[in-house]
Amino acid sequence: GFLWLVCKEGVFQYNHEDLVELIKEFGITLNAKIHLVKVNTPSNFKNDNENEAILKSFAEENKFSDYEFHIYNHEEEEDGIICFAESYGMNMIVMATEGKTGFSRLLEGSIAEDVVNYSKIPVLTFRTQKA
Repeated sequence: GFLWLVCKEGVFQYNHEDLVELIKEFGITLNAKIHLVKVNTPSNFKNDNENEAILKSFAEENKFSDYEFHIYNHEEEEDGIICFAESYGMNMIVMATEGKTGFSRLLEGSIAEDVVNYSKIPVLTFRTQKA
């Protein structure tokens, strides 16, 4: 089976140690390869070299062993996550979420909520805490 973690630049602003440990435990328990994915969108575009550096740094900093990283281009982050997961035959999507509520959620929306609502693949969300 495969397990993947959506890794976007914003996740590094939050304490993610618990999420990383959860991902590692899932990988070990399910004998799953971890796929770190950056969905590259026009509104948050970075070239491949920048994205690769971000993903490699994240993987090395958190001592991932059995993993691959991917850069997936799409117009929308939510649709890109789902399209990637379906195209690559992923069994689960694991995402960090800020747990937005109230006015900020109304204005900015929630990527994790959209993925949960539209994905046919199981989604595990993990709420991060601001540093």
